[in-house]
Parts: sequence; C-alpha cells; structure tokens
Amino acid sequence: PLYLYMFLEYLLKPLRFLDLVCFFDSSNTRKCMNIYSITGGNPGYWGYFNMQESFKENICRLFLQKDSPFYDVGIREVSEHLRELNVYATLLATLAEGREKMNEIHLHTGYSRPKISVYLKNLMAHEYVEKVFSYEAPGEANVKKGVYRISNPMLQFWFRFIYPHMGEIGAISPDNFYEKYIADDIATHTGKYFCRVCSEYLSILNEKNCLPFVYTRCGEWVGKHGTIDIVAQNAKRDTLLGFCNYEFDGMSYEDYEKYLACAKQAYLKPMYCYLFSVTGFDERLERLAKENDTIQLVDMSQL
Repeated sequence: PLYLYMFLEYLLKPLRFLDLVCFFDSSNTRKCMNIYSITGGNPGYWGYFNMQESFKENICRLFLQKDSPFYDVGIREVSEHLRELNVYATLLATLAEGREKMNEIHLHTGYSRPKISVYLKNLMAHEYVEKVFSYEAPGEANVKKGVYRISNPMLQFWFRFIYPHMGEIGAISPDNFYEKYIADDIATHTGKYFCRVCSEYLSILNEKNCLPFVYTRCGEWVGKHGTIDIVAQNAKRDTLLGFCNYEFDGMSYEDYEKYLACAKQAYLKPMYCYLFSVTGFDERLERLAKENDTIQLVDMSQL
C-alpha cells in the first residue's frame, strides 16, 4: 500500500483539459475552463463540481463555508509534507498575489533572501512551486529572470482568494464573500490557465500533423515588458507563436500589434501566429486573418 501511494503521489501526471471536458461530457467550454482553472488536471477534484450550478455557486458551496470540502485545502495539502506552515503559507500567498521575483518576495515578507531560497526549494521539491525558465530566444537581454510561480492551480486559487480572508468565512455570507473578494479578479486567475489549454490544443494538432509544420520544442517566453504565451519551433527554427486573450471584450487588432512588439523584443520572427480569444476578435483582425493565411484565429468553442 505504501509503494502504491508513493507511485500515485509522485509519478502520475496531470490529465489534460480535454479529459476534463470528456469527464463532464459537456459542450460548455467556458464552464469547463473555469473548473480547470481551479482543479487543473487532478481528477480527484473534478467530482466535487456540479455542471448544473454556476461557477459562483460551485465556489460558494465548495470553499466558502467552514464545513466545505475545500475550506482549508491549501493548509491541508501543504501540512502533509512540510512543517512551519506559517512561513510556507506566507510565501505561497505572496506568490499567489503575483509577486514572483526574489526581491519582490523579500520586500513583501521581510524574510531574508537565503531563507526564502531554502523554503522555495522545499516547495519546488514537492511540486507546489516552479521556477519559470523562459524559452531560449535571441532576445535574452529582454528576458525576465528569476521568476517563481505556484504550479498547482488549486493552491494558486486558494492562497490567492481564500487564505487572506479566511477570518471572514462564516462572518459574512458566501455570496457576499464571493462578490467582495473573488468576482473582480477571477478572470485574471482563469486567464493564466487558458494559456495552458491553448498550448494543449496546439500540441494535439501537432501530434496529428495538422499544423503548418511539426514543432519539436515549445515553451513560454517571459519578457520584462510582456510575455509570449506560446513559442513553438522545429529543428530549422521555423517559428509559430501563440497569443492568448481571456479578456471579455475580445481581442483587437491593437492587441495583435502589441504581441508583435513583444516578439520583436524576443528577436523572434513568426512564420505563423495563432491567436486565441474567449470572446472573439474585432472586425479588423478578422479581416486580416482572411487575407493572410499565416494568422489563425481560434475562439473558445474550438477548444
């Protein structure tokens, strides 16, 4: 039994977004995306969510009452492997807020850099945190280095929205808690995992030889003044770039120009661009895509 536990705990890889869609047998891609942004590829969490409820209703039922299944899931998860929970919780909450560089963490927490480094290594050892390595591109001078992120979507959500305000659970209604602390920023949280789904989509097309070329390397370019969500290249350095937009007002031609400016910082010249958007594209961008077959527009329904 112990060997089986160790095997499942450390070797089983997360399932794909496509597996989650099949699990719920649903064509409601947006609702599946919302669930995926919290559960990731962990099927043990999926069964707690009800597709007949709204996203808000699921969050209120599963997180925002003291007898809820995920009321204290972050602390429970971390306490299984690590001690000094206050320190680890502080670091995770800091990362969840978007302070991802060592100096930002140091200034916010007051912990020394050597101490932070040791505790981050422990979090990485248990795959709670990852150090982000930008895709290797010629524009190395513009790369943002030393970035750390929470790798577990459930922990990212819990330490971002629940942990800082746990004292108010039970003091105010779940509905009010959601509107006060979650509603305004949940789209930003979900958008981070939308990029992961888009990357998975391209990976499936790549396996089926449905892209303009078969790429052999893929990653994210993290720049000082912007990010390229997906960089894919083959051995010849043919380049495909993917840009993901989770804003509810759609992707505009101006957004596309900003993406190209970011590619210029990375010294990457894309042969093809795949643009992903939750709520569609403006007319100018749609017209450009019709005239230029190197630009592909993909909305959420296609994922």
